[in-house]
Amino acid sequence: MNKLRSHLIGFTLVVGLISTQSLFAETDNNSVLDGYEIFNHFCFLCHGKDGKGHGPLANKLPVSPANLANSDRVGRQTDRELFRTIQGTAPHGTVSATMPRWGLAIPESQIHSLVDYIRFLHNAKFPQIGDPRLGKLVYEDHCTVCHGDNGEGAGMLTYVIGMNPADHTDSERMESLPNEYLFRIIRDGSIDNSLMPGWKGILTPNEIENVIAYIRLLAY
Repeated sequence: MNKLRSHLIGFTLVVGLISTQSLFAETDNNSVLDGYEIFNHFCFLCHGKDGKGHGPLANKLPVSPANLANSDRVGRQTDRELFRTIQGTAPHGTVSATMPRWGLAIPESQIHSLVDYIRFLHNAKFPQIGDPRLGKLVYEDHCTVCHGDNGEGAGMLTYVIGMNPADHTDSERMESLPNEYLFRIIRDGSIDNSLMPGWKGILTPNEIENVIAYIRLLAY
């Protein structure tokens, strides 16, 4: 176990130094999206893409990685406790010895973003069906003119046309809409009197799924 832990810490230091220099320059205010990127570079190896503890390295460890998505323990922990667990400063004996001390490799701002994304994983009602990083690019190209840069429904077109685009940051509403419903609305357009267009023939099904993944993070 000690040898494995040493290897994990060494790996942490190497990739962490890379990350602080280039991979995760924070260019926007979406901490959850930042957390998604960091999680999927480092944490998925043990915890899996869905956070349920079934990453490609999980079966090599003497202790199963924590289930971050459906764990009552995660739900009971404060943000500060989660932060210290990731950082490696939690009280002795409360964290598995195979858990890397990420505070040795990445800055506190990135750990805060990881906490935000873990909260998303734990509380999300619907699974992620695409890549939000790619969805952000599509959203910026096609959706912000109506929905706004931050997804709040106040894009530039709302100033010249009488319209009321959906607020994608409204977590209560977004959590009531299944992925299948969002996919149909984006593909086919609205069926009521709103001006939501259909993007069939312009966006591929995969691009639509990526957009859905991105707006799920906007709503958190």
